[in-house]
Amino acid sequence: MSCSPRVADAGTSANTETDNPACDTAKGFGCYAHSPTDANAFCTKFTCAKDSDCPGGWWCATVNQAPNATTGTASLGQTRNVCTPRTYCSPCTSDADCNWAPDNTPTRCVQTPGGERYCSPQCANNTDCALDATCSVQETICSPAAGSACKSDADCPPANGTFQHCDGGHCTPECGGASDCDAGQTCAARGLCAPQAGTCKGDGSFCSPCRSDADCSNGYCFSGAPYSTERFCTVKSTAAKCTSAATNPPGCPAHQSGDNWKVTQCTVTPPDQCVAEVSFGMATGTTTTIFVPGCWTQNR
Repeated sequence: MSCSPRVADAGTSANTETDNPACDTAKGFGCYAHSPTDANAFCTKFTCAKDSDCPGGWWCATVNQAPNATTGTASLGQTRNVCTPRTYCSPCTSDADCNWAPDNTPTRCVQTPGGERYCSPQCANNTDCALDATCSVQETICSPAAGSACKSDADCPPANGTFQHCDGGHCTPECGGASDCDAGQTCAARGLCAPQAGTCKGDGSFCSPCRSDADCSNGYCFSGAPYSTERFCTVKSTAAKCTSAATNPPGCPAHQSGDNWKVTQCTVTPPDQCVAEVSFGMATGTTTTIFVPGCWTQNR
């Protein structure tokens, strides 16, 4: 159920998270939000210990304490467990764990070469994916799908010796060309969004993908918002004092050949944290490159 973070009435100490009229507070539900103005806030439990404590399609995620429904200020190193819906890059064990995207795009549970499993939506090209992901072609299928109804590939057994897949809620066979498909169908590539970093959760080092501060060994889990949905680890500068006045300050990791990020900068709050940045384009009327926080987000 959705909820709206609300401003407490003057003179009261009402908590917009735990004292929200839209949520069943008597049963331990509260309003989870990424900010006091989050339009996508929802009612959930904040005391889960494992995935089975959450409803189907949800998981027990470790998230930063703040920002939340009551404050837009980020917490530092403070985390908690919250039941959240499985979305892109949420851990999973099978397709049944992954919710379809809001636009009814099918989502599958895929595995990286390292063995990590995560939810990923289908895509036709890179524009269908997050800015820190690319569309990786998995197979070619007859489109639009016209077979029996399905929720995942597990619902689509082979037909006439040909593997089938669930696409848009209907089973459809793989193909090598248009001649393998029925009239009105084309043989189309179907891909899945894959993180450019190669993983949804890294080893905690500089620029490792992360979900919360708990995933970063010598820094914090920063967000690329509002420029992207990427989350990545910072590291503490090795310099005695890290200046935020210029890019690539001493004490921060140096750019290496093959790095997607372009420059580093130090933060004022929290102090002396090295943050990677990607290019965001040119300033209007100039040849000056604008840089924004990010490690794996596409450079523009």
